[in-house]
Amino acid sequence: MYEVRIHSRGGQGGVTAAKLLALAAFRDGKHATACPFYGAERRGAPVVSFVRIDDEPIKVYSQIHEPDLVIVLDASIMDVVDVLEGLKEGGTVLLNSAHPVDGCRGTCYHVDLTGIALAQNLVVAGSPILNTPVLGALAKVGVITLPSALQAIREIDESTRDLFMDTFWQVSRHFEEMFTTLFGGGLARLELTKPDDLLETGIEVIVQPPGKKLQNMDLLSGGEKALTAQALLFALMRVKPSPFCVMDEVDAPLDDANVGRFAALVKQFAEDSQFIVITHNRATMEAADVLYGVTMSEPGISSIVSAELTDD
Repeated sequence: MYEVRIHSRGGQGGVTAAKLLALAAFRDGKHATACPFYGAERRGAPVVSFVRIDDEPIKVYSQIHEPDLVIVLDASIMDVVDVLEGLKEGGTVLLNSAHPVDGCRGTCYHVDLTGIALAQNLVVAGSPILNTPVLGALAKVGVITLPSALQAIREIDESTRDLFMDTFWQVSRHFEEMFTTLFGGGLARLELTKPDDLLETGIEVIVQPPGKKLQNMDLLSGGEKALTAQALLFALMRVKPSPFCVMDEVDAPLDDANVGRFAALVKQFAEDSQFIVITHNRATMEAADVLYGVTMSEPGISSIVSAELTDD
């Protein structure tokens, strides 16, 4: 069994690189699995992915501690993580670097993946995406074949576009529904700014509150912007429910009527998700199941009080 560990940062494409490698190996007639392991889920945080390749069916789906190949998509990770830990004797290291890196052991290759991505305009949200260049490097060193790498890229690209458009239309449909629920009428829709280029497209929010003209979200009042943002959040939760949601004074710009509609929608979604709503609004508090407050009974000493609300 050939085992690969990929070190990257969130947003660089390390997880997708693992999927691409596994798919390319499968196209080469091998059995392969890809397994991501996320750390802190924020852009730029270290992420590790694992790939196993074998001639026989693979029954293991877990982290890899003794890899044959280590891929490092960001050399700065080596300052905080021992990326070479457990590397097998005679193992291979592929570094994203224009120059050799000190401290590397085994068979080391350094490839300027970032430079290749920038030269080929493989950039999303201002960051170079390295999954395609790294696949070319792996084909060059013989881990996979180039035709299989190209086929894997085409398949992932097509499935990603299909998934994005399917999710976009679902969110757009639910956004219209949530908007009319919160505003008590009106129209709303989401539009792609570059429908012919899904890798670079943005999403524009077009809304028409009751009694107003169709307009861009930037022209709305503070309360209307808050309601529109809430409508989009609830639309996303319709498509992919979250077990937990924190809202910090999102009802502050709303009048009493809009607060009532917002609170009713939170109660509805609370059947499937847990909400923590930080608020000073009495109407929102009345819709809660449990209240927590901070009081200062003595100067300089804060204490937390709670109250469980029931229909009785």
